[in-house]
Order: sequence, then C-alpha cells, then structure tokens
Amino acid sequence: MSCGHLPTARPHMRQLTHWIASVAFVATLCLPLLQTATGALPNAGLGGVVKPMPTLDPSIAAWNEGTLQHAVEEGLRRHLGLRDWMIRADNELRMQAFGSAKRPILANEDGWLLEEGYLPTKILARESGIVDELLARACNLRRLQDALSEHGVQLAVVISPSKVWTYPERVASPHGDAIAAMTGSYTYPEVLRAGLDESGVRHFDFGSIFREWKATDGSDVPPLFPRGGIHWSNHASARAAVLIQDAMEKVAQADFRSIEIARIAKSNKPGGGEDDLALLANLLDTTTWQEPIGQPIVQARANDQGKPMATLLVGTSFLWGIARAFACDGACDPLTVWYYFKSEFRYVDGKQGKGVAMKWTPAELKEQLLRYEVILVEGNESATPGFGQGFVEAALEALGIVPLKQPEPEFLHRLTQRTRVTR
Repeated sequence: MSCGHLPTARPHMRQLTHWIASVAFVATLCLPLLQTATGALPNAGLGGVVKPMPTLDPSIAAWNEGTLQHAVEEGLRRHLGLRDWMIRADNELRMQAFGSAKRPILANEDGWLLEEGYLPTKILARESGIVDELLARACNLRRLQDALSEHGVQLAVVISPSKVWTYPERVASPHGDAIAAMTGSYTYPEVLRAGLDESGVRHFDFGSIFREWKATDGSDVPPLFPRGGIHWSNHASARAAVLIQDAMEKVAQADFRSIEIARIAKSNKPGGGEDDLALLANLLDTTTWQEPIGQPIVQARANDQGKPMATLLVGTSFLWGIARAFACDGACDPLTVWYYFKSEFRYVDGKQGKGVAMKWTPAELKEQLLRYEVILVEGNESATPGFGQGFVEAALEALGIVPLKQPEPEFLHRLTQRTRVTR
C-alpha cells in the first residue's frame, strides 16, 4: 500500500474557472445597462401610484440646494434596466421570509393580505385635536344635511369598514393581539360614529352591517373582502349599493330605478379590482390570489319604471365598487364621483370617464351640488381623521353658511353623557 496526496486541479483549470466566474459576474452586473441601452429584456411593470418626476433645473441655485442632483439621480434610478424585476424579487424574498412585502402590505399564514394603515394601532384616537375636528365635522354635516334638504337634495354619510375589522381573525400576530388589547380604548371611526349619531346625521355604518352579513351569510355567498384585495368584494359593493338606494328612495320620497343582484355568476378568478393588494405588493408571482370568487350580476328590478337617481359620491377608493353597481342599467344618472374631493369622474352610458381636476369657485360648487338628488359622503377607517377631505366645509361655504371650527359645548356635554368618547 502506497501513500500519496489527493489529486488537485491543474493550475490552468483553476485559472479557467476563475475567468468564467469573473465573466459571469461582470455580465450579470452589465445586464441592467444592457436593458437600459437596448430594451432587449422585457420590463415587469410595477403596481401602485407613480410619483411625478422631479423637475430638472440646471441652475447654480438648484445645484447648491441639491435638487439638481436629486432629479438626475431619480431619472437614472427610474430608467435603470431590470429595476422592476429587482424590486419584485426583493419583495418576493421578504414575503416568503417575513410575511410582508414592501410596506404597508402584510400577509397571514393563509395568504390573506392586509394593509398596515388599517391596523388597530394606526386609528386609535390619541390626539384630542383630531377628536374635536371630527366632532365639529359631524355638527357641520348635520348643518349641510339640513341646508341641502331645503334645495331638495338628500345627504347621507357612508362609513366604509376595512378588512382588518371585518375579519380580525385573519390578522396575524402580533398585530392580531392588538385588537384584543384595545378594550377600554376607542378609535377615530368610533368618534365619528358617535358624533353622527348625536348630531342626527343620516349615515350607513357598514362596519356593523358587514358584521351582521358575515354572521348570517352561507357558504354560497361570496366573501365580503377578497383574500388578495384591500377593498370590498364586488358582491359586497353591489349589496351595499342596493341597500343605499332603497333607503335613499324612502328618504327622498321618490320612485327611483332600483337595482338588484339578479344572480351570482361563477368566476375562476377575481373580478376587477379584487386582487389590487396582491398586484400592489409587486411580487414575482401572484397566482396564489387568482382564486374563484362569485361575481354579482346587477340589473334594474323587473317592471321598475322609476327614474334614475341623480347621484354624487364624495370620498375614497371604496366608492368605486358602489359606483359600478349604480352605473348598471342607468339606475343613476347623472352619476359622478368626486375622488378625495380633488378629481371629478363622470359616468356616461354606464362607463367611467377620465378624471378632471376640480377647481371651482363657491358659486360654481353650489351649482354643481344642486344638480343631484342624492349626495353620499364616504370615508374609510384609515382616512377618518381627514374625513370628507374638505368637502363638508367647502359645501357649507358655497351655500352661504360659516362652518363650525369647534363642536358646540352643549353637543359635547350630551355626547360625553351618552358615550365613552372623551376629548
């Protein structure tokens, strides 16, 4: 038996291996530049709102302030090749490892996606200034409701619940523990509800309504929220639209062209907007959220000869599902959405038009308000501190009424006597 050394790679083989590895590494680094220069590789595209590019100001002042460098850097960053794929790969790794993609999107063990802004700790009523502002707005809403009613326009408030509060059992720890730990605390939405109740403002509290529906719905009814979406399911939005229209028909003492859910159509994937949170997460693969969910077929009720309901919707993105239902079979005409009281979207022949920036004088705003028979002011739980986005006060001023800046003392006294809301 002879002793010896294990065979080792020859020097030229090691050199060849190092050379191949170096070339592969440099080529990988050059792929983004290749994509930028040639566009040879496909872009993945990203979901979400894209911020406008900063203005390139080639001046000495801009150089000294750093805005010129920022604009150049931002331009290069956005046009970097394979940037979309790198962002998606990063989010995919985060989701697999930590259950969250880019903030503010979270996932539980079953793949239910949630948005961080709706978690309990985000909407606790911590600031007395915001509480006073909400209570004053509730008083102003009552004044606006009365003022519009004198012109034959009926106003109502829509409170949109979130997935977090509708399905708290789907919230993963430690965030789920925060819901149970909130006994004795109250939230901004609760402040708004109490203010609306005390001031006598007509409102639809879909938080309570959704909890009732959830408790009684059978397995054949589509869920109130899709697993991969942030907003209500299309079916839940249609149910809400039917409920609102029936109620407002009684308030207005009018015969409107009422809608109904004729049937639920089978679908092997989410409908429009029902996977928006999955798309917003910007992952490599979203097929896990492409699951069957029934879609509502909305139509005018048989033999209903009522007139279209002239409707204005003011609020957040939770209104789009309601608007789609209202647009069916000409149930609402005119039908307009004032999105965050910044952009106007008009529906023509059941189709949503392009958004137009809203820039009106008080006189023009008054003229617009009086075009409608029903005005719905909506707010979701995350946006409660800024409920109405300035619409309530602007509408009052357009009607010649000075808005309250603070809730009236007598109102506050009654409120604190009847509820647990304190300042």
